[in-house]
Formats: sequence, structure tokens, C-alpha cells
Amino acid sequence: MLDYMKQPDYVWYKTGQDERRHANLPPFEFNEESQVKVMPSEIYCRLDCSSLSGRLCHVERPFLSVSNLKTHIKGHKINGQYVAVERRRPGSFSVDDEYAVTVFYRDLRRQAEAMASGRNIEDETDPVPISTQAGDPIQYELPESEQIGEASERGEQLGAASPSPIDHSESFHLVYRGRTRAIPL
Repeated sequence: MLDYMKQPDYVWYKTGQDERRHANLPPFEFNEESQVKVMPSEIYCRLDCSSLSGRLCHVERPFLSVSNLKTHIKGHKINGQYVAVERRRPGSFSVDDEYAVTVFYRDLRRQAEAMASGRNIEDETDPVPISTQAGDPIQYELPESEQIGEASERGEQLGAASPSPIDHSESFHLVYRGRTRAIPL
């Protein structure tokens, strides 16, 4: 299972509200080619079916897979035209993809909760941190500005001094499949 599926924001999305789509989810976004952007592991149709009035699709139940959801979306018409769905790049997830999906579900939840409470999400300035499951170790690494080389021998060859201690208050580094992504706190 990918890490974003363990995040509380994705679990909140997936469980829904009484096994139905949360009432205040925002509609799907479209790309430059007017194709619906469907994120990995989405299971609810969020298509705005009433000419941009904000009323989402009448199907509120979860779909069994992203593929089933995409097939359902392609059956919708907007202005007499069938809806097209954006294709995803084939292959496995990169660290950047994992981070983007994690942030997507975090923002989706924030938008839904803001709409439910009447808050304006643009007014919020402090970011919500991405959490980890209890017991999952956060692996810290040196910020790029403090890295000297790939190995201690390389640092010695270059004549570099030992690095200063890591300041964990600035950011942490997500390590996923051997790749590292700096996440600002």
C-alpha cells in the first residue's frame, strides 16, 4: 500500500459520510484540454453536473476502483459532449507523485471542511502538516545545502568539514523507495 493511503486525509475521504460521498467535496478540476483530472485512488464522482452551479453527480456511493469511476465519468455529458478523462503517465509512483497525491487529499479535506463551516480557505495562512501513522519512523536527512558528498570518503577526498547538526524545525525529508523529498514544515 502506498503511503498516502495511510494518511488520515485519505482515510477520511475513502470512508466517506455514512458510506456515501462527503457532502461538501469540491468538484473535479479540468486540465487545459477540458479533461477531468482524476487523482489516484479516487472512488467518488465529484463531477459538477449542473452547468457550474455546484451540484455534484447524483451518484454518491463509492466506486470499486478508479477505472470504474473513470468509466462512469465518461458517461456524463456537459454541453452535449461526453466528458473526457485525463490520462495518467504509466509506471510506478515517484516521490514527487506520492507527495502530490498526499497534498491533494489534504487540500480536498480542508476545502470540504471549510465549505461545511463557511470558512474561506484562501484566508488560511498556516499550512496543515502531513502526518505520519503512529509508529512510522520519520527519516531525517541532511538538507541539500549541508550535504557534502555521497559518502564520508567523498567528503574526506574533497577536504570538507563535518556537517553541522540538522535543524529539524525547518523541514523533514520523506524517504520513499530510496528517493528523498524535502517537505517544509
